[in-house]
Amino acid sequence: MKNLLIIILIINAFLNICYSQSNIKSKFIDAEFDFLYEEYDKALSKYLYLYNRDSLNANVCYRIGLCYLNLPEKTKAIPFLEKAIQKITDDYREGSYSEINAPVDAFLYLGHAYRIDNRFDKAIESFNKYKINLKVEDVYDIELAEHEIEKCRNAKKYLISPLTVGFKNLKLPINDELNNSWVCITPDEKNLVYTTSKAKDVIFYCEWIGDTRWSAPINISFSIKSTGFFKSVNLSHNGNNLLLYTGDNESGDIYICEKKNNKWQPMKEFPKAINSKYKESGACLSPDGNKLYFSSARPGGSGGFDLYISTFSKGTWSAPVNLGPTINTKYNEDMPYLMPDNITLYFSSEGHDNLGGYDIFYSKKIDEEWSTPLNAGYPISTPGDDIYFKPIKNGEAAYVVKYDTSGYGGLDIFSMTIAPPKKVYTVEMQGLLANNEDSVVYEKKQLFSSDSTIEIQKLIAKADSQNVKEKLSLPVDSAIKITSDSTYLAQTQEKA
Repeated sequence: MKNLLIIILIINAFLNICYSQSNIKSKFIDAEFDFLYEEYDKALSKYLYLYNRDSLNANVCYRIGLCYLNLPEKTKAIPFLEKAIQKITDDYREGSYSEINAPVDAFLYLGHAYRIDNRFDKAIESFNKYKINLKVEDVYDIELAEHEIEKCRNAKKYLISPLTVGFKNLKLPINDELNNSWVCITPDEKNLVYTTSKAKDVIFYCEWIGDTRWSAPINISFSIKSTGFFKSVNLSHNGNNLLLYTGDNESGDIYICEKKNNKWQPMKEFPKAINSKYKESGACLSPDGNKLYFSSARPGGSGGFDLYISTFSKGTWSAPVNLGPTINTKYNEDMPYLMPDNITLYFSSEGHDNLGGYDIFYSKKIDEEWSTPLNAGYPISTPGDDIYFKPIKNGEAAYVVKYDTSGYGGLDIFSMTIAPPKKVYTVEMQGLLANNEDSVVYEKKQLFSSDSTIEIQKLIAKADSQNVKEKLSLPVDSAIKITSDSTYLAQTQEKA
């Protein structure tokens, strides 16, 4: 009897092990499917379950890191990717349950995570390790790594001189615990559209009431015949047309719907001249509604997504024209927005003078030519991806989407004020410099500017007195002092 009991226990243990392994494999396959369909929150919960069963599986750690990088709390990817890079393989089998190692790409994504966390030296180190592990023939990937390293160097530069900005959370009932993004706003700030995402995408519309608040959000998904997989892209300047996007990793199309008698009508797809068999995503209309600027991954561009323009005439949209190499790079350009002046174009780009991910750039059309795009500056552009940026008031304000620990849990919509940068004037200065023991306070020189006067308070040098002539760039409304050093250093300080 005792022996029979032992046999039964062994059989049950064996069956439990088989069931457990089968359950783990099933969980992994389900997670992979969720990941494939970009349902990263669902995939994450399954990968974390697997991680709790085997925390040394580098492939699971790698997948967890990728999920976090595609969710609001991106820096949570760091500890998992740090574990993943401990077991790297050149023969990575994506989607295989038996794979326990991570691919070389883990170094690349860890670099992204470090950069988003403003750990630029660690990011550069990780990108260099990624580059070292590549083969000589991986020309594109090597160039990509070098581009990412350059972004980190740019980020250090931009973060030294941040713009003065203010953020205001739009709060309930617009923001809630879900992801609220794809914000659209009219230039007069009277109409607001955004997308709330969970299992499906729900599109909401608000109007500004009086001088105090937004109306309660109205779900217009049913009115415009959304399937639950459409996202709001841009409102026309008069607020009567809404552009939408639907797609996945492989393809995407742009739609438009109209507001008639204050009711949103079913959406219509743009013609094949605009919606190709490839992927189109971001789009905007010109102030008169007769030009469509949009992004497309169709062949024939500079690389990745390029920006195009199509003109509406005699009832049809023209063949799209690429905006050219001044705007488009070999990386991705997306989410165009043309200002009411009809010449200033804002857009997101992974190229140009970039400090990480997608940055916000603007360019002006002068004599039918686009000017060299300028980075909007930190923190409009950040070391992460900056896509949802809708400028108003000549670029002195905007509506943006971002994750904030003080927010409601997911992505929130914020209004943003942007102080204009201080003007800089070049001044020629000539005078006698004295050493520290015999410092001389000169009479205050007033230098004319259109905004204010600039006062030169002290000139101090080291060692021998000498006549010098220095050119200094002085911010308006500041005082200047030259300090003693091995070189003459100009330091500005704000006046009280």
